[in-house]
Amino acid sequence: MNTSPHPKSVALLFLLGAFIAGSAIGYAADRTFTANDRSRPPFNQKALRDLLHAKLRLTPAQGAFVDSAYDARTAKRRELEVPIRPALDSINETIRPTLDSVYGIIKPGMDSLIAVTHTRVLTVLDSSQKKIYLQMIEDSRAKSGPGRRMPGDQR
Repeated sequence: MNTSPHPKSVALLFLLGAFIAGSAIGYAADRTFTANDRSRPPFNQKALRDLLHAKLRLTPAQGAFVDSAYDARTAKRRELEVPIRPALDSINETIRPTLDSVYGIIKPGMDSLIAVTHTRVLTVLDSSQKKIYLQMIEDSRAKSGPGRRMPGDQR
């Protein structure tokens, strides 16, 4: 025999409370784990290329070569991501450890691809441009930290 006056109402209130508590915890975790990411502008390939062109004072031929190298890297990265794309699409951004483990599958390929791209770009730069480019790479690595997500050199 049921002694509770409204068992469905109690169950509904319990579920509502669990939902609200879960939402609050998720929101707090999101703010905690992604606080640094909110201070950075979103990744923008065009902005990166414009910065490279401006800082390195690339000639049109150098600019075309650099753009080609980065286009090739983007295409190869997309190929590398094909086997993990379904997993990436289903992962919530706030679950960083899971995301990092999934990206860990392609990290060796990405590291190699990044190194090849940097080597290709360096072949068309003069000595002063090389110095600036290498410093930009170092600055990017220093800013990115260990938990930053790809694309590109940001890992």
